[in-house]
Amino acid sequence: EGVVAPGKVNHIQVPGDWGTQGFSVPPNATAGYWRTVEIPDEWVGKRIKLECDAVFSLAEVWVNGKKIGQNEGGFTPFEFDISKNVEHGKPATIALLIKEDTMAASLSAQINYAQHEIGGITRKIYLFAVPEVNVFRIQTDTRFDNEYQNATLRLTLGVGNQSESVVKRAEIRFHLTDPNGNPVPLTPAWISLSDLRAAEDKVQTVESPVARPIHWENEHPRLYRLVADLVVGGSTVESVERRVGFRQVETHMGQLLLNGRPIKLHGIERHETDPVLGRSLNPEIWKKEVRLLHEANMNWVFTSHYPVPEEFLDLCDESGLLVTEEIPNVWVGESLPPQGDPGGSNDPS
Repeated sequence: EGVVAPGKVNHIQVPGDWGTQGFSVPPNATAGYWRTVEIPDEWVGKRIKLECDAVFSLAEVWVNGKKIGQNEGGFTPFEFDISKNVEHGKPATIALLIKEDTMAASLSAQINYAQHEIGGITRKIYLFAVPEVNVFRIQTDTRFDNEYQNATLRLTLGVGNQSESVVKRAEIRFHLTDPNGNPVPLTPAWISLSDLRAAEDKVQTVESPVARPIHWENEHPRLYRLVADLVVGGSTVESVERRVGFRQVETHMGQLLLNGRPIKLHGIERHETDPVLGRSLNPEIWKKEVRLLHEANMNWVFTSHYPVPEEFLDLCDESGLLVTEEIPNVWVGESLPPQGDPGGSNDPS
């Protein structure tokens, strides 16, 4: 809704770099963002979370005048539980105090990491609500047999109890459908959770065989749909889903294999940048870039030099692009102490 910088109070586009929108924040200064939102009545009894996908680079988060916490790192998401700081049916003021000139950002500037001033809320920021007992992690991995015919779906799930009492009779039920919408049987198709103590997080892994799944390939990026239902006391309290591509990438005798077949990577090193929007891209740009890569007969993207948005990764899954993501660690070997995100690379080029 608003931004306050030295000598200026104005509206600003969020997400968006402040430098590309005409705001200049002097070194060591801070800028403030705020917005007032209504907390829906239907969120009563749920945990309310504030998710920030990227803020560059040190962000203090305030809710209704109280500091909730802070995060430093330009491209990694962070989240705060603000349930105790808001009231249902009443407006809440969300404010961020942002400082661009941190140690990591200063190191970035020393080696011309970016060609413009980076700062502000550069990726989406939003509120969402989940049940007090909720799924906080869903991760999949697929491995084929030696003939690359049948596969094993490895599913890792994290469940958290954010209530103040023990939760009994909780389980997670799985449902998998193929790219044509047909159900795929899973055995086992559920995980039984032992009693969850108050404020306890639990992570469990289950493996289910899948007979002759359709392969995900560059030219045929076919995706399955996995739904996990969290059931407590016989009632479904939450359903989460993700798409799954049955694929296996490995190396053998100096060759890169996809599903057992040798492939060659044709691609580029890509920055998350735009001449007008800076580091704050939007869905239209992501779709256009993925389409152009596909039309250029590329099958691979190497990210530079930081975690990319989940929206871009989803589009790569849909279009058949393999992605190599750099680790979120930067300036290693440059006679400087290793730094975490916002850089994300050990290659300063």
